[in-house]
Amino acid sequence: ASFLPLYVKSLGVTDPSEVAIWSGILLGAASFFAAVSGPIWGNIGDRTGRKIMVVRVLLSNTVISILLGFSSRVWHVLILRSIQGALGGFMAASLALITTITPAGEIGFALGLYQFAMTAGGALGPLLGGFLADTVGFQWTFIIMAGFTLVAALLVKAYVFEDFTPPQEISKQRSFFSSLKELLKAQGLLAMLLVNFLVQYSLMVVAPIVPLFIHALDPSNPYVTTLTGLVIASGGISSAISAIYSGRLSDRLGHKNVLVTMTLGATAATALQLLVTNPWEFLVLRVVAGAFMGGMLPTANALINDLIPGENKGTAFGVSTSFSLMGNVLGPITGGLLGASFIGYRGVFGITAGLLLLTALWIKTVIKPVQHLEQ
Repeated sequence: ASFLPLYVKSLGVTDPSEVAIWSGILLGAASFFAAVSGPIWGNIGDRTGRKIMVVRVLLSNTVISILLGFSSRVWHVLILRSIQGALGGFMAASLALITTITPAGEIGFALGLYQFAMTAGGALGPLLGGFLADTVGFQWTFIIMAGFTLVAALLVKAYVFEDFTPPQEISKQRSFFSSLKELLKAQGLLAMLLVNFLVQYSLMVVAPIVPLFIHALDPSNPYVTTLTGLVIASGGISSAISAIYSGRLSDRLGHKNVLVTMTLGATAATALQLLVTNPWEFLVLRVVAGAFMGGMLPTANALINDLIPGENKGTAFGVSTSFSLMGNVLGPITGGLLGASFIGYRGVFGITAGLLLLTALWIKTVIKPVQHLEQ
């Protein structure tokens, strides 16, 4: 993703506005199709096993990454990114596998470690990708990334053990839609799907305006770009570290209790960003907000895991990931539009704080605490 606009330009798109449009479309294509197909692949995983779904996703990404390196037209990239999303995202498959093989009392900690790895990978991946693109070129960058993905698939195949027996009544009698319909009857699940959307939306809605807000706070600073990178990286680091500790804490104190606390903390830290007068105050508050937000996703997923029976985990996490991906797509779009409107940059933080507060109240009043379901 870090070098995608430059890759688009190398494929013959020279107009800057067209490069921006194509880059946005290509970034969103995989997420959109993954959101649509995620529940279907999750349901297949419930019938055939979750480990094989993770391996399948990694192997398909390996092949597509190689093909991306040999693309000669931008529409080739669009087709491949769309296929990549349609073949199922990694997140839904891996969440279903992790919650299946982890003891019930350690689900929060396991999901915290997973969130830490995803956050760290999201931070380091673009850095490595940009470095490789500058040193060995786009084609070899895609090939090297394909090699990493292949190694990941082999590691899962060799070292992850899943004791899976296909439920006969599901594999032989229930269609995907009947399984989905029954799943959505689970008490509290629909409410948690909305929570997942709101959490991801709240995380992403401020993304487009952070660099602009920092510049507005100190327009004469010649190192605004460096400062922006520091703010984003610092928030990401605090989020990654928090994911581990909050996940373990939620196993002891209850996933709902910790999720409400983290969401209220994120509300306060985001609301205070309305009052900052310089980039350094903003940096401190983004670190604090990142710490609270880092604890939201693993505890939300742990709470979803509490709500669903073991035979439906793949379908459930496929659906919940779809809601998260929609928040991931809509957040930056509306954030940019709101920031450019009469609301302004500070108004976006105010709206985000309001959404987080509503999310906390929703969890507190609608979601009932549940015991860990047997794995």
